[in-house]
Amino acid sequence: MIGTPGNARSALKSAFRNYASPLGGILGVAPNNTEGYGLVNALSTALSMLPIVSAQTSHFVSATSPIAAALIYLLLVLAVVFFVIHFFSGRRAA
Repeated sequence: MIGTPGNARSALKSAFRNYASPLGGILGVAPNNTEGYGLVNALSTALSMLPIVSAQTSHFVSATSPIAAALIYLLLVLAVVFFVIHFFSGRRAA
């Protein structure tokens, strides 16, 4: 079962081992009985566990699509409302 505590511990242990930085000046391969796997690189380990988001670099919306037309209409309405509020806010009844 994937969601067991034992599997979670095993996954963390593997992640820290995979992203451990080797110790400088050590001859031979890691892991060994003296130095183990090396220095823990917590940032690389944490980044390896984040989900990868894939998205397009650019998005296009056709100006004649229904969504674009609704957005343009909304912007025009907001511009008119802003103009009316701004224009009449300085006028006071005598």
